[in-house]
Amino acid sequence: MAVESSAGDLIQVATLLGAAVVAVPLFKQLGLEATMTLGATPDEAHEIAPGVRSRDAERFQLELAAGIYAGRELILGNQAATAKE
Repeated sequence: MAVESSAGDLIQVATLLGAAVVAVPLFKQLGLEATMTLGATPDEAHEIAPGVRSRDAERFQLELAAGIYAGRELILGNQAATAKE
């Protein structure tokens, strides 16, 4: 089955892709800056970032497949781990 599209649809897709090309590096830099604000050195921030991005991507895929709460366990929080007895 062929999908019909208009020039407006193509322009909208191109605009969104262009925004993503600009936004992704911006958000990567924002994440590095936030990590350094929390006390990491630039080297530590660059070392930490890939793991955070990987968890976010995995969490997003779980949420798409099973709902918004599916990837909760992958979110890093600021609460101390509770001791198991």
